[in-house]
Amino acid sequence: RLGTGTDANQTTPALVSGTGLQAGFPAWVRITATDQVGTSSSGQVMIAATQRPAISYPTTTFTSGQAAQVLSPVVSGGQGTRTFSVQGTLPTGVTFNEVTGAFTGPAASAWNFRAAQVSAGEFHTCALTTAGGVKCWGSDFYGQIGNGATTGDQASPVDVTGLTSGVAQVTAGSNHTCALTTGGAVKCWGWDVDGQLGNGATTGDQNSPVAVTDLDSGVAQISAGRGHTCALTTGGAVKCWGTDEYGQLGDGTPLANQISPVAVPDLTSGVAQVTAGGTHTCALTTGGAVKCWGNDTFGQIGNGAVTAANQTSPVALSDLSNGVVQVSAGIVHTCALTTGGAVKCWGNDAYGQIGNGAVTAANQTSPVALPDLTSGVAEVSADWYHTCALTTGGGVKCWGWDGSGQIGNGEPLVDQISPVDVTGLTSGVAQVGAGASHTCALTTAGAVKCWGSDEFGQIGNGLATGNPPSPVDVTGFQPQPGFPVALRVRVTDGPGVEGWLAFTLGAS
Repeated sequence: RLGTGTDANQTTPALVSGTGLQAGFPAWVRITATDQVGTSSSGQVMIAATQRPAISYPTTTFTSGQAAQVLSPVVSGGQGTRTFSVQGTLPTGVTFNEVTGAFTGPAASAWNFRAAQVSAGEFHTCALTTAGGVKCWGSDFYGQIGNGATTGDQASPVDVTGLTSGVAQVTAGSNHTCALTTGGAVKCWGWDVDGQLGNGATTGDQNSPVAVTDLDSGVAQISAGRGHTCALTTGGAVKCWGTDEYGQLGDGTPLANQISPVAVPDLTSGVAQVTAGGTHTCALTTGGAVKCWGNDTFGQIGNGAVTAANQTSPVALSDLSNGVVQVSAGIVHTCALTTGGAVKCWGNDAYGQIGNGAVTAANQTSPVALPDLTSGVAEVSADWYHTCALTTGGGVKCWGWDGSGQIGNGEPLVDQISPVDVTGLTSGVAQVGAGASHTCALTTAGAVKCWGSDEFGQIGNGLATGNPPSPVDVTGFQPQPGFPVALRVRVTDGPGVEGWLAFTLGAS
């Protein structure tokens, strides 16, 4: 008889259980053999504490980028040697200790990161992270990746030296890159054959960011072209530097390269945006008008001249004197977005990059409306020989040259004279950036997807092989998998005693 329990008769060997037992107090046990009259034995035993162990974790948030944070359990009750186990998929880089039950946060390199902006150059790509850092990938022949190392192509994103925080915008030119800091300063790196880095020194490529002369504050926006760069000041003025072979610096002087920023005399105020193309530049005024200058061989200035010469000072586009909200200069063409969400383009149309559906394409010296994009567009991006648009519904459409799959609509690779949907990107996109022969998009979740030429790793998926004609994920820019994530932890304490707890790991 166990404690206050009743007799438990057993005809075969079995464990005997009883009720009314209390841990830590003695109980009498009497065993009687029924097949032998009077044969019995009794004794006193102590009932051990067999309560299930309780397990809990403190409220803790693993912080993105902060390595080796430890989340340890608090266990009470039970006895014996404890071991721990976990059910569920651990977030990338998180480790679990079966002896202590502790979770350790990932190393900084294991954390995925979210992007806030993406910019595609000729053979490289750069992105601004939500933490204000800059990461680049692709060709590094001129140091345009900016990681300070011996030049070498990068098939996955790498940090730009000294720019892991404090950056507001990044712009990738053909073979150089520039960043605008939150303090309004400009830094550039990469190719510097014509002074496009703007640091006022003897030209020489730079594999780490250098400060642009006289632009340590007061800048609101920047744009890098093929061999020149321009900045918009907080006062609405435009300054440019680098090559001036065709007058793309806009200072009205004889064509001379500039290794430091020079003012565009006709644009000392009233400008809302500047965009640097291949060998021309355009600006959007606060009144919604467009002005362009530089090379006009293909009509990319857009002033309607049949035989156009280089323009060393800004020229107003009579067809776009108001109603424009954004302008984008490609290598030899230009596009504008109107307040009504329509797109108009002008300049070279050899590959259909004007997008007006013409069967026989020719240079357009004045803005041409795109019949398929008369409304519903939020952003337009023009580069070498193709153009892309972001719709207000978060989709992406591209048109023009598709020699490397940069249009993004899959096989076969056929030039498009009208906008076509990019495969898998009909919604959920926040920004699009067209490069020379590849294109990238930023999703609303902070991921980056690229497609087209990957000769130098500019797609960023870690492979640098093949030219994906449809979007692929850039390594590391997927939102952190498993955060928050529900995990189930078990603590085993002695023979068969266990407790469970479900909790959530969070990441900021």
